[in-house]
Amino acid sequence: VYTRYWRAVSAITGAEPPSDTLPENVVDLTYWMAHRLQVDNEQKQRWLESDAATRLREMSAALRAELALLPSTEPGEHGRGGPGAWN
Repeated sequence: VYTRYWRAVSAITGAEPPSDTLPENVVDLTYWMAHRLQVDNEQKQRWLESDAATRLREMSAALRAELALLPSTEPGEHGRGGPGAWN
């Protein structure tokens, strides 16, 4: 989900996606994502105070919510994003 998110952001902005390697350990991954996601500090603190499964589930939901607002960059995905989706 994180990679798809950055591909979509890069397609819109023309900026290169981060070249970071995702941590393989789930706990490390959730801390890594909390550091990099653009959410307010209160949300980050709530995530960091919760267990790893909750953090991962809520972070994934946040990324999916953002992806739903962005034009699709995935082949075969229709009906999401595009010029009419912004209205």
